[in-house]
Amino acid sequence: MLPKIYVINMKSSRERREKIKARLDALGLPFDFFDAVRGADLDYKNASYYDRKKRLRYFGRDLLPGEIGCLLSHRGVYQKMVEDSVDVALVLEDDVTLADDFKEILERIMAHDKKWDLLRFLGNKKPFSKGYRTLEALDDTHSFIRIPTVPGGAYGYILTRHAAEVLIEHTSCSAFPIDTIHGRVWDTGLDVYTLLPSPVYVDMSQETTIGDQRFDKTLQITGLKKAFYPLFRFAFKMGEAWDKRRAYAASAIRDKS
Repeated sequence: MLPKIYVINMKSSRERREKIKARLDALGLPFDFFDAVRGADLDYKNASYYDRKKRLRYFGRDLLPGEIGCLLSHRGVYQKMVEDSVDVALVLEDDVTLADDFKEILERIMAHDKKWDLLRFLGNKKPFSKGYRTLEALDDTHSFIRIPTVPGGAYGYILTRHAAEVLIEHTSCSAFPIDTIHGRVWDTGLDVYTLLPSPVYVDMSQETTIGDQRFDKTLQITGLKKAFYPLFRFAFKMGEAWDKRRAYAASAIRDKS
């Protein structure tokens, strides 16, 4: 048994579409393309789905058009899942590379009795640098784990319909990118696992559609908003640090049962 597979791709990105199609076809994995939203075409700063006031208060700068497009694209997949009554789906972005035995890994995941709402594939080693809790082995190589951080990366994950419904709600008016929302378990209440090692990685030979502007921390606020920004930012970071620790500690009880 395999999950329903959606690949998020912008119609104009033909080379990406051809590459990911070739990869999945070679693995014998059926899938559907989901047309990505182009954030650059949107007047999102005044849109109901974007909490700009909160974003500027705590981050001092807007989400990028690419981040908004990514957020709405993933949200569209969740809505599609719910509309079509899909119980479990694998969501992939079109710039990933996959392990040669990815199909077999998916089959083992689907056959396993471990219950979760969202299973993330994180190919970067950084999320695991601050430790993690091993929950159960999937096979001789892979294990389900829980991490205490909120890492970026929404290029590959499996989610249930329940998770899709929750994420639709939490992306209706957001100040965060989609990958951040995935990690904010104290907000969503979702049970989020990670598979280690990841069978899904970002293909670094392809340029990201979000762009390197996401690393620019220059403030876009002025006046009193800029003057009070350090206080708001400090309060946000302290609150988030507490929420991370609290959520990770609370999950230990479930993980031992």
